[in-house]
Amino acid sequence: MLASLPKPAGASGGRYAAKVGQEAKVRELHAAGLSYRAIAEQTGVPFRTVGNWLTSG
Repeated sequence: MLASLPKPAGASGGRYAAKVGQEAKVRELHAAGLSYRAIAEQTGVPFRTVGNWLTSG
């Protein structure tokens, strides 16, 4: 019976998995020496989000 119930939204990792992948790419580009602005342009992640991710650790 439980197998027939629908999965909750995000159960497959969807949006969270995509964010983790984007954040990893941002960190990779930063390690390669790109500026926050260049990273934002290449990834489509907002400039301020790039800064937040990179300063949060």
